[in-house]
Amino acid sequence: SHRHGYYAPRKFETQRNYDGSDELPTMPAIADAPHEHELLGWQLQPGDCVLFSGKTLHGAVGNASERRSRRVLTTRWMGDDARFAPRR
Repeated sequence: SHRHGYYAPRKFETQRNYDGSDELPTMPAIADAPHEHELLGWQLQPGDCVLFSGKTLHGAVGNASERRSRRVLTTRWMGDDARFAPRR
């Protein structure tokens, strides 16, 4: 959750932190101790969607289907006062 501060962003392919994020703590291994965290989930049907703050720690289990792919659309909504800060 956003209440715990920020964690270093990780790359999906390698599960390594992005370069330049050394000053941020590494995300906890939630899957190793799920009972220590408040985990939420929803049963979704085709066409449903979930919206949440980008500051919310989130993820999903992998798609185990060999015949169906999971499609995802990600958008980011910001106010007109937002500023761009490129990654190093």
